[in-house]
Amino acid sequence: MEIGEEFEVDIIDMSPNGEGVAKIKGFPVFIKNAKANEHVKIRITSLISGCADAEVVP
Repeated sequence: MEIGEEFEVDIIDMSPNGEGVAKIKGFPVFIKNAKANEHVKIRITSLISGCADAEVVP
């Protein structure tokens, strides 16, 4: 997984901060402006030890 890479994911949970949570190959990804049970296209914005942040691609 690299910054700028795009994926289609299902939001499986919500974080305590209100971000949608998806998993890509078991790797948790936190997505701004996503809601539980949505299917969205995302772009990775940052990689942090053990997880990633992403944004929804319109």
